[in-house]
Amino acid sequence: MGYFGICCMHLDDATMEDATGRPWCERCKNRCALINYGHAHHWPLVSVQHYAIGNDQNLWELAALIGHDEAVETLLNGLTGTNDYEEAS
Repeated sequence: MGYFGICCMHLDDATMEDATGRPWCERCKNRCALINYGHAHHWPLVSVQHYAIGNDQNLWELAALIGHDEAVETLLNGLTGTNDYEEAS
């Protein structure tokens, strides 16, 4: 495992990097996974329960960076069809 720098949300050491090159710590794995999903699917318009993300990379990045933990988790679970993103990998 390489050195990824400092998490873009916390002052913790980053343990992963998303598809756009942004570093994330372990606490932010769902945020990283949300960006990776958006990137892999070309930033689609999505709606899961009462949360939505527009079809633009900037909107996906905003959702990952400033979205509440519950929103990020709900979106990710709905998009991947699991309760734990790692199971969908």
